[in-house]
Amino acid sequence: MKQEDAFYPGTPYATHFLIEAMIRTGMEEAAARYLEDYWGDMVIRGADTFWEVYDP
Repeated sequence: MKQEDAFYPGTPYATHFLIEAMIRTGMEEAAARYLEDYWGDMVIRGADTFWEVYDP
């Protein structure tokens, strides 16, 4: 997560794998923040469903 050249998933579907990996490796608080920032930002931007592709 701290590497500048890290690859981040560009879809909500793929992002769930990242969040699951964070939870499984003991990063529960970071996973919750990431989830709130990622999916929460879609809600803030007016989404009433989660977009298929989202790159904040």
